[in-house]
Amino acid sequence: FPKMVVHFDVGRDKSKASVEAAIENKTDIFLSTQKDIEIEDPNIEEIYKVGTVCRIKQIVKLPNEVIRVLVEGLTRAELKALKKDDEYLKAEIEIIDEPSNETYKNIEAYIKSLKKSFSKYLKISGNPNKTIMSIFKDVKSDGEIADIIATYVILDDIKKQEILQELNLEKRIEKLLIILENEIEILKIENKIGKKIKENLDNSQKEYYIREQIKVLQEEIGEESEAKEIERYEEQILKGKMPKSVKDKALKELSRL
Repeated sequence: FPKMVVHFDVGRDKSKASVEAAIENKTDIFLSTQKDIEIEDPNIEEIYKVGTVCRIKQIVKLPNEVIRVLVEGLTRAELKALKKDDEYLKAEIEIIDEPSNETYKNIEAYIKSLKKSFSKYLKISGNPNKTIMSIFKDVKSDGEIADIIATYVILDDIKKQEILQELNLEKRIEKLLIILENEIEILKIENKIGKKIKENLDNSQKEYYIREQIKVLQEEIGEESEAKEIERYEEQILKGKMPKSVKDKALKELSRL
């Protein structure tokens, strides 16, 4: 997304050549998601049209001839043509200007709803929302606020692409709100499951701890032999070839003992 700083690894020869050419010629690069990651040499139809113009800030050469690239997103752009040569891909693009805040009549209400949902999401996920929410103080563009939240919340590449290529800001926020509310519901369910599992574990640990204490106390007062005797009775009952009703009665009496 524009204004975001991210890093990624580059391994393909043409991709590495693109990075090196951009650095050598002091030009920016155009980043767009490939529809099918398995295709080694994609054509224009296999690449999403809307991507981001980025500036390379740093590169680090890793083992196995891989390059780690740190980039800063500058602006959205649309891919118009793709020129292939022997070394790397060249893109003909059209810059997409982000509309000003005044373009939309209800944008203030949209942004307020978005921040409210994001704050709820952070609270449920257990993150320090005050620290994260403070980054919006210096952000003047409503579009950038939406992009920051999308970057933080969305992990799925297809959903990210949906937000990236939605150029109408109100519709972009609507889509983002749906994703946010869905993530909130998932987190609620996960927290509920986690709480239930923890309670069950706590009960099991408590029972185990009490049983261990009883065992130690029995050893101290010489009742260990009685406990072992009861264990032997239980073993005999379980192994005994008796009717179920008789076995249940025997186990009940053993429990009373």
